[in-house]
Amino acid sequence: MSRLRSLVVFLLFGLLLLNLSGCSRKPQKPAYLWIDAIANWEMISSPAVILEICQKAQQAGFAGLVVDVKPITGEVLYPSKVAPRMTEWKGAVSPGGFDYLNDFVRLGHENKLHVLAAVNVFTGGHRRFKKGIVYSNYPDWQAVAYTPDGLRPMSELEGVEAVFLQPSRRTVQEYELSVLDEIVRHYPVEGVVLNRVQYSGLETDFSESSRSAFQYFLGHKVENWPEDVYTYDHGRRVAGPLYRDWLLFRASVIHDFVKEARERVKAARPGALFGLYAGAWYPQSPTTGLNWASRSAPRIYPWPDSSFRRTAVADLLDMLFSGLYYERLEPSELPPGMPEELRGWYAIDSAADSVRNVVAGACPVYGGLLLSQFRQQPKKLERAVRICRSKLDGVMLFDLVHVEQFHWWRQIRKILRARK
Repeated sequence: MSRLRSLVVFLLFGLLLLNLSGCSRKPQKPAYLWIDAIANWEMISSPAVILEICQKAQQAGFAGLVVDVKPITGEVLYPSKVAPRMTEWKGAVSPGGFDYLNDFVRLGHENKLHVLAAVNVFTGGHRRFKKGIVYSNYPDWQAVAYTPDGLRPMSELEGVEAVFLQPSRRTVQEYELSVLDEIVRHYPVEGVVLNRVQYSGLETDFSESSRSAFQYFLGHKVENWPEDVYTYDHGRRVAGPLYRDWLLFRASVIHDFVKEARERVKAARPGALFGLYAGAWYPQSPTTGLNWASRSAPRIYPWPDSSFRRTAVADLLDMLFSGLYYERLEPSELPPGMPEELRGWYAIDSAADSVRNVVAGACPVYGGLLLSQFRQQPKKLERAVRICRSKLDGVMLFDLVHVEQFHWWRQIRKILRARK
């Protein structure tokens, strides 16, 4: 009897140790898979394909999908009362008969995946293919660029892919807000992710609509437009007397839009997550007007002064996807001559630290990795995923098209499901 009692005690003790060891392993931080609308256009041709994607994503260890439903053309991939529906891309016509977003939500949920709808906000055309709402519906909405050759519509610029819209124009804002409202009202997505909620660069937007909005912001007329903002000297920009005000105006436009977009989304469905994608190169943020830091960030570099804190948007977000699209993992791999203030931004490891510092705990941050930079380097990708999960709140892999092209489902599963 004593032997039996001893055996029972031994077995119970062993089970207790197993349970304790199991409890000590923390669950992995979540991974999201981004699905670009244009890059995957030809592949995703039916609900059956969507089901296969959802099943593979769940098996690989993804917690959710970020489904692009409004590409840079300004069109949408679902039946809409607000925006034109995209039905063709480079000659490939959608077979129709299914609702792209609805099927991703339905089949994603069946496979225990969160589904976020991504929208490209201030873009309305693909210049190379001359496709989008600035070509077919709203040509006067496109941004106007100030170049060394004068003011030109973005659709006429060489080397441009995405034709941006006029962020300060109220009709443009209402169009974008209505799309967001429509999505969260009619589709049970977990949330929305805003992409390209910014200016294209310092060259935009110098439209008459933007000029009027800038003058209202200043409270007086701009006498010399656009020279009071900046001039060109042999192709180099030279700041004018209103340059700082111009930067503040643009950042305020973006901040105010993000704030209103959040309010519209939450009014339509309070539980919907409100997210944003932004490239992790924060030192370049004044060029786009998107200040994705927190107001409480310890530093506001590279903005001119502390008044720009009020344009920060991280405090308005439920989640931020930060594009750590760098080939180098560690700052030790960077060129030795790079300025110290930039070294913290141009390698995945140091950029993850810098992003965390700039966001200052305002919202969860997911580090985005560009899979094309890791082709034939799965070990390097594994290290990059580990960095994102250790330093941030999770990871996002861009894009599904690369997983399919590289035949990487098995590799991704191995990486995402690896024990901590």
